[in-house]
Amino acid sequence: MAEGATPHSHPVITLATEYPHDTALLCSYLHEQLHWWSTSCPGAAVGHADRVFGVLRERYGMLPARPPEGCGSQRSNLIHLHVCWLEVEVLAELFGWQWARRRAEHVPLYRSIYRAVIEDREELRKLFVPAGMELPAAEEHQADHR
Repeated sequence: MAEGATPHSHPVITLATEYPHDTALLCSYLHEQLHWWSTSCPGAAVGHADRVFGVLRERYGMLPARPPEGCGSQRSNLIHLHVCWLEVEVLAELFGWQWARRRAEHVPLYRSIYRAVIEDREELRKLFVPAGMELPAAEEHQADHR
């Protein structure tokens, strides 16, 4: 964590120093960590991400890029559609769908991205899962750390 820092994932995960509660810190960490997973997941490793991001561009290219609604650029919006979907999915596994949904509805940044993730959750699942861009299975994660 770095005082006064804006959380970011690359080149090294950096978090802010003040969060209203521990779960906010956890959510920020997961979001930044999921940027790394997004770029190295099996689907990205074999090139499926290019096709998926083309579909996302067609469907969501009209989302506002300017913060706080967007992420600063169309490219960043597309990346965040994947990262925020992963984030909501892992939070749903940890705390339940209703909690994850409420949390996503109240994130002060990337508001149009989180709305799209909530509203189109199942459609995004149908895009990401067959492409190998879903969360790693718990068994895979545990095997990696043995």
